[in-house]
Amino acid sequence: LGHEGRYSLCAALRQRGWATELNAEVTEDNENFALMSVIVELTEEGFEHRSEVLDLLFGFLRLMRELSPWPSYLLEETETIRGIGWKTTEPASPPDAVLRLVGNMQRYAS
Repeated sequence: LGHEGRYSLCAALRQRGWATELNAEVTEDNENFALMSVIVELTEEGFEHRSEVLDLLFGFLRLMRELSPWPSYLLEETETIRGIGWKTTEPASPPDAVLRLVGNMQRYAS
Protein backbone atom coordinates (compact mmCIF):
# COMPACT_ATOMS: atom_id res chain seq x y z
CA LEU A 1 0.00 0.00 0.00
CA GLY A 2 2.90 2.34 0.74
CA HIS A 3 4.57 1.53 -2.59
CA GLU A 4 5.20 4.70 -4.61
CA GLY A 5 5.93 3.23 -8.04
CA ARG A 6 3.89 3.16 -11.20
CA TYR A 7 0.27 2.00 -10.69
CA SER A 8 0.45 2.67 -6.95
CA LEU A 9 -2.10 4.61 -4.95
CA CYS A 10 0.53 7.25 -4.23
CA ALA A 11 1.28 7.63 -7.95
CA ALA A 12 -2.43 7.99 -8.74
CA LEU A 13 -2.84 10.69 -6.10
CA ARG A 14 0.29 12.53 -7.23
CA GLN A 15 -0.80 12.36 -10.88
CA ARG A 16 -4.04 14.11 -9.93
CA GLY A 17 -2.10 16.68 -7.90
CA TRP A 18 -3.88 15.63 -4.71
CA ALA A 19 -1.01 14.32 -2.57
CA THR A 20 2.70 14.71 -2.08
CA GLU A 21 3.32 11.71 0.16
CA LEU A 22 1.67 8.51 1.39
CA ASN A 23 2.84 6.38 4.31
CA ALA A 24 1.26 3.11 5.36
CA GLU A 25 2.36 0.96 8.26
CA VAL A 26 1.13 -1.66 10.65
CA THR A 27 1.17 0.01 14.05
CA GLU A 28 -0.08 -2.95 16.08
CA ASP A 29 -0.05 -6.62 15.20
CA ASN A 30 -0.81 -9.45 17.57
CA GLU A 31 -2.73 -12.71 17.60
CA ASN A 32 -6.06 -10.92 18.15
CA PHE A 33 -5.94 -8.02 15.72
CA ALA A 34 -3.82 -5.80 13.53
CA LEU A 35 -3.99 -2.03 13.28
CA MET A 36 -2.85 -0.24 10.15
CA SER A 37 -2.17 3.47 9.76
CA VAL A 38 -2.34 5.32 6.44
CA ILE A 39 -1.16 8.92 6.34
CA VAL A 40 -1.67 10.93 3.15
CA GLU A 41 -0.05 14.36 2.86
CA LEU A 42 -2.67 16.21 0.82
CA THR A 43 -2.16 19.27 -1.34
CA GLU A 44 -4.70 22.08 -1.09
CA GLU A 45 -6.45 20.63 -4.12
CA GLY A 46 -6.29 17.18 -2.55
CA PHE A 47 -7.98 18.51 0.56
CA GLU A 48 -10.78 19.85 -1.63
CA HIS A 49 -11.08 16.34 -3.12
CA ARG A 50 -10.65 14.42 0.15
CA SER A 51 -13.80 12.40 -0.48
CA GLU A 52 -12.39 11.15 -3.78
CA VAL A 53 -9.04 10.47 -2.08
CA LEU A 54 -10.84 8.24 0.42
CA ASP A 55 -12.72 6.52 -2.41
CA LEU A 56 -9.39 5.75 -4.11
CA LEU A 57 -7.85 4.51 -0.84
CA PHE A 58 -10.71 2.13 -0.03
CA GLY A 59 -10.96 1.05 -3.67
CA PHE A 60 -7.26 0.18 -3.59
CA LEU A 61 -7.76 -1.78 -0.34
CA ARG A 62 -10.62 -3.73 -1.99
CA LEU A 63 -8.39 -4.47 -4.96
CA MET A 64 -5.62 -5.73 -2.68
CA ARG A 65 -8.08 -7.99 -0.86
CA GLU A 66 -9.14 -9.56 -4.18
CA LEU A 67 -5.57 -10.35 -5.25
CA SER A 68 -4.33 -13.88 -4.80
CA PRO A 69 -2.25 -14.48 -1.67
CA TRP A 70 1.42 -13.59 -1.73
CA PRO A 71 3.76 -16.49 -2.37
CA SER A 72 5.31 -17.75 0.85
CA TYR A 73 8.86 -17.00 -0.34
CA LEU A 74 7.98 -13.29 -0.64
CA LEU A 75 6.54 -13.26 2.86
CA GLU A 76 9.65 -14.99 4.19
CA GLU A 77 11.89 -12.52 2.35
CA THR A 78 9.97 -9.57 3.77
CA GLU A 79 10.24 -11.03 7.26
CA THR A 80 13.98 -11.55 6.82
CA ILE A 81 14.49 -7.97 5.63
CA ARG A 82 12.49 -6.60 8.56
CA GLY A 83 14.53 -8.74 10.95
CA ILE A 84 17.76 -7.37 9.52
CA GLY A 85 16.41 -3.84 9.86
CA TRP A 86 15.47 -4.49 13.48
CA LYS A 87 18.86 -6.00 14.35
CA THR A 88 20.82 -3.18 12.71
CA THR A 89 18.77 -0.27 14.04
CA GLU A 90 20.82 2.05 16.17
CA PRO A 91 19.38 2.95 19.57
CA ALA A 92 17.58 6.29 19.70
CA SER A 93 19.37 9.17 21.35
CA PRO A 94 17.94 10.12 24.76
CA PRO A 95 16.15 13.25 23.41
CA ASP A 96 14.62 11.23 20.53
CA ALA A 97 13.53 8.49 22.94
CA VAL A 98 11.85 11.07 25.18
CA LEU A 99 10.02 12.64 22.22
CA ARG A 100 8.78 9.22 21.07
CA LEU A 101 7.60 8.32 24.58
CA VAL A 102 5.81 11.65 25.05
CA GLY A 103 4.07 11.20 21.71
CA ASN A 104 2.99 7.69 22.68
CA MET A 105 1.75 8.93 26.06
CA GLN A 106 -0.51 11.42 24.28
CA ARG A 107 -1.69 8.79 21.81
CA TYR A 108 -2.33 5.96 24.29
CA ALA A 109 -3.30 7.89 27.44
CA SER A 110 -6.18 6.26 29.28
